[in-house]
Amino acid sequence: MTNTEANWIGVLFGLCLAVLAAYHQFKLPPVLPIFLNAYGYSPTIAGAFMSVYAVAGLFLSFAVGAALQGPHLYKFLQGAFALFVVGSLATIVWPENGWTILAARAVEGIGFAVLAVAGPALCTAHAGRTGLPIAAALVATWIPAGALLSGSLATVISSTGNWQLLWWIGILLTLAMSAWTHRLSRHRSVIQTNRQVAANSESDRPPTEEDVSVLRGQRGTQFLSAALFALWSCQLFGFLTWLPQYLVAVHEFALEDAVMGYALPIVTIGIFNLVAAPILRAGVPVALLLAVALLGQAVIWFLVPFAGGISGLAILAVFGVFAGLTPTCLFALPGTILGVEHAGPRAFGILMTGRNLGVLTGPLLLGAALQYANIWTAWNSTAVVFGVLTMGAALGAAMLFWKLSARRAH
Repeated sequence: MTNTEANWIGVLFGLCLAVLAAYHQFKLPPVLPIFLNAYGYSPTIAGAFMSVYAVAGLFLSFAVGAALQGPHLYKFLQGAFALFVVGSLATIVWPENGWTILAARAVEGIGFAVLAVAGPALCTAHAGRTGLPIAAALVATWIPAGALLSGSLATVISSTGNWQLLWWIGILLTLAMSAWTHRLSRHRSVIQTNRQVAANSESDRPPTEEDVSVLRGQRGTQFLSAALFALWSCQLFGFLTWLPQYLVAVHEFALEDAVMGYALPIVTIGIFNLVAAPILRAGVPVALLLAVALLGQAVIWFLVPFAGGISGLAILAVFGVFAGLTPTCLFALPGTILGVEHAGPRAFGILMTGRNLGVLTGPLLLGAALQYANIWTAWNSTAVVFGVLTMGAALGAAMLFWKLSARRAH
């Protein structure tokens, strides 16, 4: 495979890895009201069920990215699948113990850290230069796709209260993905692509002083990208984790209706993940589109305290538009900054470290606010905080646009 050719089986495989990871992370929010009612968890520990996924990713994503540059990707993937199965079984067997659930989710989170790096990296590596915007758009759908899959299934089972079905389905999907991975392991061009990418990034000549300077500048830009992902993920995952409970507790939705309300922004996000691809292919700079999308989300957050009823639903939809454009831009940044041939797992490890920091803080921040204030006050005050964070991210994206433009000018 050359740097310009696309291997769409490899792209699909990477996307499926990421969607499986998202399914396991997002199987919890649609049934969180059932958990709270049946087992009486505090809002803080319930928020930690979501955030704990990020703990493993925060500490492991960079190391996993470096490790996946080597020849052991297959073993890492099969290990991740095993961790998902173990964590899911533990939750099914001991659901009444909040600390056991937290530990089980942490085990799953280690598997998530592997797939969340490997999936996007494989998508990008297999896409080639011409397919980068499409691959970035596809891989950006991993969160809404996984969340919609779990949310759709939750809609069906919510009337029965049998939340365990979501976990059993997750186990079956994991085993199926393990079998596909084993089958593809016979084709080195699919499973070992990142090793090839790493090899392609090596130079036969020693680096010059100019090369070192460029690399240092690229590394700084990568860390800025990770910081933007952290700020954006904080508000998005806090919002998505607690939205069903908010609709039930504040607006008195039935659980089935709350799950449908939860699906509205997710569907919109997924659609605009894909809409971002032709915008980028038309030549709009990645960082510029990112800045506009983040600014739009910040404005929406500042409007939340004034929304309700139909206006609230409209705000959810508009939020989904801007939130959909954002991850496509973020996942395109490693290839934009480094070039597709150099955007291997190490680059995505840096990016996903930022994401995991945001996923860790967002649900906990809103969960703590819910525990120590009434739900209406908590949501309104947190909306202002999230608005400020997202505005900061928009300014950071504008700075990134300036840095990349200056680099192209030279």
